[in-house]
Amino acid sequence: LYLVFCFAAFEAAVGVYFPAVGGLRAAYLPGAQRGAIMALTRVPLNLLVIAVALARDRLGDTGALRCAAAAQLLAAAALASLWARGGAAGKGEAPAAKDKGLAASPAMSTLSRAKKAD
Repeated sequence: LYLVFCFAAFEAAVGVYFPAVGGLRAAYLPGAQRGAIMALTRVPLNLLVIAVALARDRLGDTGALRCAAAAQLLAAAALASLWARGGAAGKGEAPAAKDKGLAASPAMSTLSRAKKAD
């Protein structure tokens, strides 16, 4: 029963995460460069995964989990740094959307443009 509950919790988290990240990508990354930007941001992660996989015998389970925890802490520090600078990420609006008076959600942006066109 515990394993089933954990599986359901994981699926719920993934079900919330992927649409949220997709909305953030649409709000913050320009469409023409979105693919290139996403590919470049995946390079460091892929290098880390390869390095940990190659050093798995020396690291063991504990070392691999420590590497994952360090990566999470680094990501949290980067996010805190962005929030401290007053970036739009903490405000819920993309910079371009804020300038146009549109909501950060792509669907809301489309609705706002449609209303302005009428």
